[in-house]
Amino acid sequence: MALDITDFTPDAQAVEDGVWVDLDEDTKVKVEYMSPDAYQNELIKRQRRIRNPNLLERGDYLRGIENDLLRAHIMDWSGMKKGGKDFPFSMENLDFVIKVVPDIRSALLRIVQDVSNFTAKQREEGEKNLPPASSGISLSNGGGEISGEQN
Repeated sequence: MALDITDFTPDAQAVEDGVWVDLDEDTKVKVEYMSPDAYQNELIKRQRRIRNPNLLERGDYLRGIENDLLRAHIMDWSGMKKGGKDFPFSMENLDFVIKVVPDIRSALLRIVQDVSNFTAKQREEGEKNLPPASSGISLSNGGGEISGEQN
């Protein structure tokens, strides 16, 4: 089968609105588009802000960038639980997941970085299974500023 480049081209509506992506069978995450260039640009900006070159040799700065990208591009979630109780989306709850649950953090990072989530084909498939918005605060930061904190 021939490669169709339109299968890899981000859908304009998905880029504008964000998309719901399955984290597991019952849990979905709404993510905002991040182009591969945006990730590279954030990496460069953060490296310029670091005054101590020894930090660049450790993974701390990269984890900080990844955490900032998650904060900027995770917009909502549905079906997340903590101790069997609903765990609604909020920046505070996202920070908890980022800091305390490394496996979910890694899964969220893969979702945010997967440009194929934003193709027309994926968007059409995702719209079939749209969850209701969480009872938490759904954020759309419109590509808001990435924080400068180190994590």
